[in-house]
Amino acid sequence: MKQLLITSAISVVAIFTLCYIMVNQHDKYIYDLNEKKEEIHQQVDKINKLNKVIKYNQSDREKLQQQVQSLNEQNEQLNQKVEELQNELDSIGLFEVTAYTSNFESTGKTPNHPAYKITTSGERVEDNVTVACPPSLEFGTELYIQDVGHRVCTDRGGKITEGKLDVYIADLKEALEFGRQFLWVKILKSGE
Repeated sequence: MKQLLITSAISVVAIFTLCYIMVNQHDKYIYDLNEKKEEIHQQVDKINKLNKVIKYNQSDREKLQQQVQSLNEQNEQLNQKVEELQNELDSIGLFEVTAYTSNFESTGKTPNHPAYKITTSGERVEDNVTVACPPSLEFGTELYIQDVGHRVCTDRGGKITEGKLDVYIADLKEALEFGRQFLWVKILKSGE
């Protein structure tokens, strides 16, 4: 019986020891799980922070791309403006401008002459329209002459060389008062 009691006591101690070991292993297992859970939470936090940074960077990148696109469009518009202004400047020049009439003192023709009041282009002279131009300006070229206004190149003249224009003014007194002036001229439209 003593033997049975010793065996039973050993069995009870073994069971308690086994239970103790199992509880400790369970606690260690739970502790390890909590540690792993904490590591996973930290990694998830890192991933969430990275995702926020990525979203922020994507948002910034999209904003920057929009700004770049807007700047490119503005640059294109400025380039077009510069080109337009350059073309406008190319079509402007300083000319020596004089005036003429259809009378003998200007054309050497009298009212009896068959070409009296007829321009080199074959059109009749018109007050506030006709201008004699150098050969570089084709007939039909429309000009805007400073302080004179809109005129159309329909005539030539022996003394009308490059950089010179001769505006038709019907009245001799007005033509003489006009005299010789240096004026800015803009080509509005090329002729023929």
